[in-house]
Amino acid sequence: MKNKHKTMQLLILIVSASILSGQQQVTTNLDVTAVVPEAVTVSATTLDFGILDAVNTTDGTATITVNASPAINYHIALDAGLNYESPTRNVEFDKELIQYFLYKDAAYTEEWGDSDYANTYPLGSSAGPFLGTGAEQDYTVYGRAGNSVGLMTGTYTDTVTVTVQF
Repeated sequence: MKNKHKTMQLLILIVSASILSGQQQVTTNLDVTAVVPEAVTVSATTLDFGILDAVNTTDGTATITVNASPAINYHIALDAGLNYESPTRNVEFDKELIQYFLYKDAAYTEEWGDSDYANTYPLGSSAGPFLGTGAEQDYTVYGRAGNSVGLMTGTYTDTVTVTVQF
């Protein structure tokens, strides 16, 4: 009984101390949020036709790599390039031009352009739609260049802008 009495005295003392200290408390919620932004990156390798045939067309490929956040729908558009002369893209050296074409397929039947976006190259539309996974996804560009008969020797170049629309 003595132990119960001492326990009761201690409990009363603790409760009394709490009441006498005058401490009060209020609460609120702390909201926590985090945003994962939509992210898309794109890179491309060089399409190198190598040494052009004097009579026949020459084929080459390049790779476009896109990394898009999961569930982002996107298209890939290719513009007309710096040396476009209607109706074709051209590689250029010292004002000499060689026509070339970019395709979405290995059969060389679907030209790749941007007619559905910026429309700098109206003979082909963008590729897609594709769905982002959060990992790199590779797409092959199939190129075909005209022959080099009667042209000046040199390195012919062009630059095509790759645009990912999402």
